[in-house]
Amino acid sequence: LQFLYFIEHTHTHTQKTRRRRRKKKKKRQQSNRRYNTNMSNKSDTDTYSSTESSSDWEAPPRPKEEDGKESDEKGTGFEGKRFEEMEKTEKELAGAGVLIRFILPNNTELTKTFPHGQTVQFLKIWLEDEHKVDYASHQLYLKNKILIDPLSLNDIKEFQTGDAENVVEVREA
Repeated sequence: LQFLYFIEHTHTHTQKTRRRRRKKKKKRQQSNRRYNTNMSNKSDTDTYSSTESSSDWEAPPRPKEEDGKESDEKGTGFEGKRFEEMEKTEKELAGAGVLIRFILPNNTELTKTFPHGQTVQFLKIWLEDEHKVDYASHQLYLKNKILIDPLSLNDIKEFQTGDAENVVEVREA
């Protein structure tokens, strides 16, 4: 008797589950139909088109000068001022100039001012590019201390800024 009850109860439960699933499926189908109907009623202007040309887009507003007129010359409008501000900030971050006199192995002397934030690696690259001093086979020395590539000039306390001349020897490695 208990077995029959179990079978009947299981059968009823299975039927209820099937009904619930059918109901959910039917609702999903109705919802999809409504969505598809709404999408098909939209005009072409409501959707994105990958064939839009650049003439469909509005040009950005031109920068205005202080007197309120639009700027026509390059560099005099907003972009020019912004570039000048960025350049000024970059110079401030680079630090003061460091005057360096290089003494090459053949006793030739070169003098140049570099930003205080520049790296030793940059100095060696400059020597290689401008004066054909091989990067890999030479080392830089300041007051008989070797200058390693990843350090910047402001990391090395022996470098003096301003008019003071820093003598850097270039020796073969």
